[in-house]
Amino acid sequence: MKGVLVSATLDLREIFAAAFAAEAPEVALLTPEEVADPAEIAFALAWRPPPGELARYPNLQVVCSIAAGVDNILADPELPDVPVVRMVDPGQAETMAGYVIWNVIWYQRRFDLYLEQQAQRIWQRQPQRGAAETTVGVMGLGRMGAVTAQRLAGLGYPVLGWSRTPKEVAGVETLAGPEGLQAVRARSDVLVNLLPLTAQTERLFDAAFFAAMKPESYLIQVGRGPHLVEADLIAAVDGGRLTGASLDVFDEEPLPPAHPFWAHPRILVTPHCASDVSRGLVARQTLAAARAAAVGQPVPNAVDKSAGY
Repeated sequence: MKGVLVSATLDLREIFAAAFAAEAPEVALLTPEEVADPAEIAFALAWRPPPGELARYPNLQVVCSIAAGVDNILADPELPDVPVVRMVDPGQAETMAGYVIWNVIWYQRRFDLYLEQQAQRIWQRQPQRGAAETTVGVMGLGRMGAVTAQRLAGLGYPVLGWSRTPKEVAGVETLAGPEGLQAVRARSDVLVNLLPLTAQTERLFDAAFFAAMKPESYLIQVGRGPHLVEADLIAAVDGGRLTGASLDVFDEEPLPPAHPFWAHPRILVTPHCASDVSRGLVARQTLAAARAAAVGQPVPNAVDKSAGY
């Protein structure tokens, strides 16, 4: 069996070759430049594939993302009519929850101000705010969102969970639909974006959205880069509508050195590291999907293309 590694931004061979070799040394992983006969390619492992690249392989049976997100693959206007698979890693949700919790505490205890004070050698305590006084809204109640919401609730934060359709999460007040969205924005001191990227959620976080948020609240953006209108966020923070933001995903990655986010005193930047799927799991789930597709069996973890996740 042969697979192709397709990404416009990452060296997938460097990242995953050892994991695939350990799981199935008989499987050949090729870069597009190494493919002599496109008809021999059975599966693709992809992340931000160049538009039209996947259409080059006439016998492609399945396309696998290297992560839980598949929007970067579904965006290809020439995507072949084959299953698209996302990675499902139970441990990834816990890693994401830990990242979000750290950033909630960063806002709650105003560690940004303490870092500024340290640089100026200022010894001054900031008013302390308890977890019970800090309402956290989690937008998106898939596995990552649900686990994150529950872990925050377990630490004593009042947690609101929002989803497009009604869901129940133990220990969390859940809301849904347009009215629920209005409520979670108005009530949350911290708003966490864990939504999938769809036509309905693209550029959702814009000037109008920030204007409807609770004054001096904080945004934690760990969904997808295209959820956010970056210039509108800067304006909302500079104008005092938001206290600040923690950002892990961006329109352009890596974030360009000249981007204003890097130097902004109220915006914390991390390099798309909030949670990663283990390399061994990517290899195992990709191989399982490719083998199922090869014999006409249901492909595990295939997404609903019409829904976008």
